[in-house]
Amino acid sequence: MMNYYFVLDVTYKKGTYNEVKKAIAEGQPVSRFFNDKETALYVATTYRGKYMKVNTGIKILPKDFDCINQKVKKSHPDYAQLNLLLHDYRYRLEVENRDKLLDRKNLTCDEIKAMMTLMIKGEKVQNQRPSFFSAFDLFMQEMSKTHSPGTIEVYHSVLMSLQDFSEDVEQLTFDSINKEFEMKFRNYSIEIKRHKNNTMAKNFRSIKVFFKWCFEKGYIDTQVYKQYKVKEDAIEVVYLTSEELIKIEGLDLIPFSRLDKIKDVFLFQLYTGQRYSDIQDLRYKDIDRTNELLPFWNNYQIKGKKTKTIRIPLSEKAIRIIDKYTKNDSTPQDFILPAPSNVKMNFYLKEVCQLAKIDEIFTMIHYSGGRRIETVQPKYKFISTHAARKSFITLSLERGMPKETIMKISGHEDDRAIKSYIKISEKFYTQEFIKAWG
Repeated sequence: MMNYYFVLDVTYKKGTYNEVKKAIAEGQPVSRFFNDKETALYVATTYRGKYMKVNTGIKILPKDFDCINQKVKKSHPDYAQLNLLLHDYRYRLEVENRDKLLDRKNLTCDEIKAMMTLMIKGEKVQNQRPSFFSAFDLFMQEMSKTHSPGTIEVYHSVLMSLQDFSEDVEQLTFDSINKEFEMKFRNYSIEIKRHKNNTMAKNFRSIKVFFKWCFEKGYIDTQVYKQYKVKEDAIEVVYLTSEELIKIEGLDLIPFSRLDKIKDVFLFQLYTGQRYSDIQDLRYKDIDRTNELLPFWNNYQIKGKKTKTIRIPLSEKAIRIIDKYTKNDSTPQDFILPAPSNVKMNFYLKEVCQLAKIDEIFTMIHYSGGRRIETVQPKYKFISTHAARKSFITLSLERGMPKETIMKISGHEDDRAIKSYIKISEKFYTQEFIKAWG
C-alpha cells in the first residue's frame, strides 16, 4: 500500500535555510525559524520514484502542525475538526489506491495524481457498487460527520481486523456477508488474534452497524447480520476505594512536575466523573461561576447524532485544581488542564498509583472463547483513566448519592451501567443491608 503524508508548503522563514540546517545537525529546536504566516498544507506520496503532492485547501501556521505525528496541534482552535478531515483524506486515498491497484497493477503517475485531486475535492470515480473496503471507507466518512473521533477510532480498529481477516482467511466481498462469516470471523478472532470475548463483542457490534448501513444503501440485499450474536462477559470493575483515593490525594510530589500534573488531571476526572476526552477538551469558557452554591462545568458532549450539555457541579477540590493551572494571561479558549494523550496518561498514571502504594494484589479474569485468561498483578497496573469515572460512580453510591443524581452528572442515559457498579460495590450493598435489617 502506498503511503500518503502531509507536508507544509513554506515551513520556515525566507532566508533561514542554512540556519535551520545547522540547528537540525546540532539537535537544536527549529521552531524559532517557523514561517509566521499561514501556509498551504499538501498531501503527498511517492509512486514509482516520482514525488507528487496536491493542495488540501487547508492553510495553517507551521507552529500549529506536528509534522512528525502528522496532526494539527491543540494550539489551533479547530484542531479536532482538522485532524478528523486529514484522517479522512489519507484514509480515502489509501483505500481508493488499494482498490485500484488490486483491479489494475500498472497505474500511471498521472492516474495516481488525478485520483488524489479528485479525492481531495470530495469526488470519486463511481462504480455501480463500491468494493467491500471502499464501502467501509464511505461508511466512515459518513459516520465522522455525526460521531465523535473516539467512535471513528473504534471503526478504524474494526477495519484493521477485517483487512487482516481478508488477507489471512479469505478475501472479503459483499457476498461474504452470510451466516458462515460470523463463525469464520469469530474463530479467527479467537485462534489467530487471541481477542477476548468483549473485544469480539465490540467488533461485531461495529460490523453489524456497517452491514446495516450497506443494506440501507442497497449494496447488499440480506439482513443475515441481524442473527450475529453479540455477548459480553461480566468483568471486574477496577475502581479506587476511599482509602486509596486518600493515598493519591496525599501523595507529595514536586509541584507542576510531570507526575504531579498526571495526579491532578486524574483527580479532577475522578471528582467530576467525566470521560477523559472531555477532560482534555475542558476550556475556561466552559466554567460557570454564577451559581451561588457551586461553580459548574458546562460539558458539551456529542454521542452519535445527539448533542447534549451536562452541567457538572465542581467541588472545592476540583476548583483548587483549576485555579492551580490558571494563569494571568489565560483566555476563555485556552485548555485548562495539562492532559496528555490517553496513552501517555495511562502509562504515567500507573507510576503515580505505584508511588501511592495502590499495590493490593488484584486478579483480572477475561475469556477468549471458552479459554479463561487470568491476570494477577498489583492493582496499580490495572488503573487507567476510566478508573476515575468508575471510582466517581462507585464512591458516590457508597456515600449515599442517589443513582439518578449520579446519572445526571456522569451523563449515563439509562441505569444499566449504574447497576454494574452497584453489583461490585460490596461496601454499598452491605450498608444498604444494615439500613434495612440493622
